[in-house]
Amino acid sequence: MKELFDFFEELDTLSPEGRQALDAMMRRNTELNQLPMVAQKVMRIIDNPNSTAGDLERVILNDQALTTKILKIANSSFYGLLRAVSTLQRAILVVGFKAVKDIAVSTAILNMYKSSDPLSIKLWERAVGAGIAARMLSLEFESTDVDESFIGGLLHGMGKVLLLRNYPEETRRVYEIMQDDPDTDEISLEMEIFQFAHTHVSGEMARNWNLSNKLESVLRYHRNLPEMLWTDLEMEIKTNIAIVSLALRFCRLLGIGWDEPHPNFNIADCAENDFLRVPKERLDEMLEQIKLAFFSESQLFA
Repeated sequence: MKELFDFFEELDTLSPEGRQALDAMMRRNTELNQLPMVAQKVMRIIDNPNSTAGDLERVILNDQALTTKILKIANSSFYGLLRAVSTLQRAILVVGFKAVKDIAVSTAILNMYKSSDPLSIKLWERAVGAGIAARMLSLEFESTDVDESFIGGLLHGMGKVLLLRNYPEETRRVYEIMQDDPDTDEISLEMEIFQFAHTHVSGEMARNWNLSNKLESVLRYHRNLPEMLWTDLEMEIKTNIAIVSLALRFCRLLGIGWDEPHPNFNIADCAENDFLRVPKERLDEMLEQIKLAFFSESQLFA
């Protein structure tokens, strides 16, 4: 049996050429080495137990787009309020501090996807779909943080955005191969083409942004659940990795972020659900719920 640390070493170690290529790409995109300042300040305020809604309001008011989005979400059917929310401070109280943190981070991330490129639009759809599906899956487990699962799903593919920006033709080729054969080993394919994978990129970005160790692990290893089960990672992190990975399988089956659905794609008998053990009947129910939620909620992230 392999020693626990061997799996991390095997997955994280790149060839000298691969490490050089990854480092060079990160240097070419230094503007993405940090979260936007407003998102950083929001995270710091919310992590401080003594913070107030007024503290958040003063920071968020400096970002008109974020202010508009929080007001839009507070007035959405999510909250079913009888009267419209017209002030930011009231919207913060309606939505809640943790949700504001999610909105701030997701707004910063989804802005990366802004492009008329068709593949960028598909990646945006998949990010939103995976966030929604991961949030819904997380509700099935008492030990998981719903908000963290949502952010993990939302951020899972940010490395692909950077790949598309720097290697557009090669990234489209990976997408086309995966579209034709969803059982293709995506990580091996990317390693062959780029000498590193989108998960390596996502892991680097998570570290640069000072995201939590839990989120960094999810972004880095969501394609490596079988290996992670043999490591000494906390059970909560393993569960979050499985949730995000299964959320992506839901997206593939439904065609969220793809050219078309793949109705025969398996979500019940897969490594993710062997670990999570969600009953097939519940998976079928969730499939319909995720489909409806994506079409009703995705506009909130636009």
